Amino acid sequence: MGAPATAFAHAYIVNPPARDISNPNKNAIAHKQAAAPCGNVPRTGKPMKYDAGATITVTWEETIAHNGCYQVRFSKENDTNFVLLKQIDDPVGNQGVQSTTVTLPNENCPACTLTVRQFMQGGTTATCAPDASSAAGGIYYSCADICIGPDCDEDASAPVTPTDDGGTETDSGVSTTPTDGGGKTTTPSGPGSTGLRQTSDDGGCSIALGATSGLGFVVGLGLFGVAIARRRRRS
Repeated sequence: MGAPATAFAHAYIVNPPARDISNPNKNAIAHKQAAAPCGNVPRTGKPMKYDAGATITVTWEETIAHNGCYQVRFSKENDTNFVLLKQIDDPVGNQGVQSTTVTLPNENCPACTLTVRQFMQGGTTATCAPDASSAAGGIYYSCADICIGPDCDEDASAPVTPTDDGGTETDSGVSTTPTDGGGKTTTPSGPGSTGLRQTSDDGGCSIALGATSGLGFVVGLGLFGVAIARRRRRS
């Protein structure tokens, strides 16, 4: 029996953390298109805290390459009246962890929302329209709870400082770190490498170790030969 097919096919927000922290990817899968703007997922009560007017790094992961564009949007309250902070065109369809910087509004809000909205263009290489019209092949939403200003609840978390993960900067101001996500099977090569296999399990992902490398087999065979030679000398 073959491995179960993966359902990964979209982008989801990583930083600030998505509302469904346990499995943000699965959450976005279940709430495609009609479930705008956040898939009817309630707030977590533990928003990420920022200063008014701060410039922050927003990170998301695209699990399977889809060309199109992304929008980073902001809502002051109740997931309504979203304001576009930045649109990022992705005509190539980069896969992996991506990030961009946006400047938050210079106003306080204890229960605001930040969302990454992905528009897929299907099989074309054209960039999205300036307003990312609904003519795109598919639309996905992934929301994060944030708080701006001094009136945040005591459960609010301090922002995470991004680290340099070796990603590359694109012309659109997006840093991209390619991955082999999306349930693909990856077989590394070279001495000492171990095969990895990713399979989907109820929307999740598990990693299993494969067989040892060819180098390990050769070393083991050599040690066995040495032992046989020593035994013959003694006899």
